[in-house]
Amino acid sequence: MSGKILIVDDIATNRIVLRVKLSSAFYTVIQASSEGEALKLAQADPPDLAIVSATLPEGGAMRLATQLRALHGLADLPVLVTAPQLDEAQRMALLASGVDDIIEKPYDDLFLQARLRNLVRARVDIPRSFQLAESPTAFENRARILLAAENPAPILLFRSALEAKLPHRILPTTFTDLPKTIGAGDPADAVILLVSPENPGVALRLLSEVRTHARTRHAATLVLFQAPFDAAARNHALDLGAWAAVPFGDNISELALRLTTLLSKKRLADLMRASVQSGLQAALFDPLTGAHNRRYALPRLETMLQDARRTGAPMAVMVADLDHFKQINDSFGHTAGDHVLIELCKRFSAALGPRDLFARIGGEEFLLALPDCQRTTASLRARAFCERVRTEPFALPGTEAPAHVTISIGVAVLDPALEQEAKPISSLLDRADRALYGAKTAGRDNALLSAAPPESRLSA
Repeated sequence: MSGKILIVDDIATNRIVLRVKLSSAFYTVIQASSEGEALKLAQADPPDLAIVSATLPEGGAMRLATQLRALHGLADLPVLVTAPQLDEAQRMALLASGVDDIIEKPYDDLFLQARLRNLVRARVDIPRSFQLAESPTAFENRARILLAAENPAPILLFRSALEAKLPHRILPTTFTDLPKTIGAGDPADAVILLVSPENPGVALRLLSEVRTHARTRHAATLVLFQAPFDAAARNHALDLGAWAAVPFGDNISELALRLTTLLSKKRLADLMRASVQSGLQAALFDPLTGAHNRRYALPRLETMLQDARRTGAPMAVMVADLDHFKQINDSFGHTAGDHVLIELCKRFSAALGPRDLFARIGGEEFLLALPDCQRTTASLRARAFCERVRTEPFALPGTEAPAHVTISIGVAVLDPALEQEAKPISSLLDRADRALYGAKTAGRDNALLSAAPPESRLSA
């Protein structure tokens, strides 16, 4: 699986062994022997995952994980720590620092490869230029965690022990009832599956359903394998998309730390998806009115034009402009002007169909496109728009008297059946603009239909 991995180890032999293993799996490998070198490499050539040795001096592994994630675009960088056999206190300290997992020596090559595939694939696939001002380290509200096992016997005891360590809501359920539990209440933030050694296949099949269900596809999924431990089933769980898969004994404190780290990653992933969604929203919609903007409208208009030429159906394009809008701002203030723009967009949107296009393309200028619309219909609809604006005064915040507003519209109609030569969309927009200028010159508060192009009149 492709990906770029940063190896940080102060022992050259360890770096060489890991590089050979990872290169044979088609990873790109970059190497560093110290914290400072690792940070320079990561800043210049950001990795998809870091493998850091616990033998770095003076607690360097824990410190480096924090420093790497503080770099631009690496807030969600997965970090694995390699280590010799560790005692409980050392493991707890590493997990408390937020590392994703600990790979103890000698390596289990199959587990190492499964964990790398799992972490690189699961990393949120968005542009790393998105930055977050909010720390993802803790949930503002209690997380909702589903705890499921094949048999109900171990669930309540396990739940009680876990709730003593965590502030979150833990809802017990069985594998049979889990689909119903997923569908009830708020979406789950995490799902824990307790896997029995007698029948691990049931839990793994359920894991696939959890990872694809609309209400749990973004939930942190933790698979716990009860003794005797099945290493092959653990690796399979990772390849199925579990966020973590670990053998479980009686160390509830370690489990609580792992779950806290997963919930932190889940929150970060949620924030990053929201950041992307916000960016897409800003790219396509006007932030004031919620109408589509010019960036969206022009490509969409081009598509509508191509559809009209393919089907031979006429299409109307309108350019609308509020009359004397500056007077509204001067008389009532810019807040009132914004209110008029928002209300105007609501009125236009309510009067248009699902196939029609409406966008704000300037300060008080709007674009409309109506497929399957002939000249007569276009003219009637444009005049109806003008009448609705004129006859329904705009209530303004902070004022008792409503504002009387008018609008002028220029209309151009494309009839592919009469076209001798296909022209670009700019030609149609230019005709609508000239018609709008004519409507303004004629006294405003009206709609003017542009003349058909000369070649169309001759053909007709």
